[in-house]
Amino acid sequence: MALTAADDRRHPAAPGSRARDSLFWQLTLPEERIGAQLYLPIGGRRAGWNLAAWGEGLGGQGQADAGSADMVSAGTVLELGSAELPDGADLDELTLSDPVGGGRVRVVHGEPLRAVRVEAAGDRIALAGDFVGRHPAFSYRDNPGGLPSWFAIDRFEQTGRFIGTLRIDDRVLALDAPAHRDHSWGARDWRMPQHWTWFVASSGERSVNGWIWIAAGAWGFAGCVADGEDVVPVDRIEHRLHLDDDGDQRALDAIVIDTSGRRTHVELESFGVLRLPDERSGSEVREAACAARIDGVAGAGQLECEWPIDYLRHLAA
Repeated sequence: MALTAADDRRHPAAPGSRARDSLFWQLTLPEERIGAQLYLPIGGRRAGWNLAAWGEGLGGQGQADAGSADMVSAGTVLELGSAELPDGADLDELTLSDPVGGGRVRVVHGEPLRAVRVEAAGDRIALAGDFVGRHPAFSYRDNPGGLPSWFAIDRFEQTGRFIGTLRIDDRVLALDAPAHRDHSWGARDWRMPQHWTWFVASSGERSVNGWIWIAAGAWGFAGCVADGEDVVPVDRIEHRLHLDDDGDQRALDAIVIDTSGRRTHVELESFGVLRLPDERSGSEVREAACAARIDGVAGAGQLECEWPIDYLRHLAA
């Protein structure tokens, strides 16, 4: 499906609709053993966000007052925020300020489907810089199985670089790092999936994005394999996910088979997990910052798992 410049902006929804735009940026610093992300869902009149950094590189720096005790562990700094949307708000230039927590997010889109300025800050963490896509944005609707209607109307993925700074308390890291973003729009039924595994890995000019889900007893696959500007859809993924006794993902070993028949070997090894439970939806997302290898070449990545909360509790029992 051909993406347009308008797809890099907000998608208006009918009044009362549960439809939303969901924007996500991530970067991983294997040499620092730190991962960071900004997740920004935008609804009819409100937006919320989480801004986080986590991993072994933060040692015992934890944050115990950001929400559920299950959400935050040692080696995690997490800021949550929300704000009302200004009238006529779009994504050309959007600024949000939390009137209670004081956090702030600013997003300025440049060249459509290629570049965006991101600034987000809380008391203990701030991320600011420019994301530039390394390959054309890829729509999940271009995968052979398309995109399930319970997830979104459409979603695009793009790997690139993030140049800027990450501040964690008094520590400031200069960034020129592999990064990834996605943008989906439409209503999401969080209770429909029985599980999903999403991942991204980047090494040099190569990157792989994969999504594996099971819903209503059926498996599905999406994603792309990119080499420079060349992007090929994923057909299916052979994989083995490794969990610890608490249900945290520790590693992924995957063979990504694209529509050309090429088989790409992706290995991810976690050095920290961020837990994001949502009791309202009954779903928990866990994000692992990872060292990566693509066909044996070292790089960086992120490994996300979504589960029903009750099932996670059963796994850890």
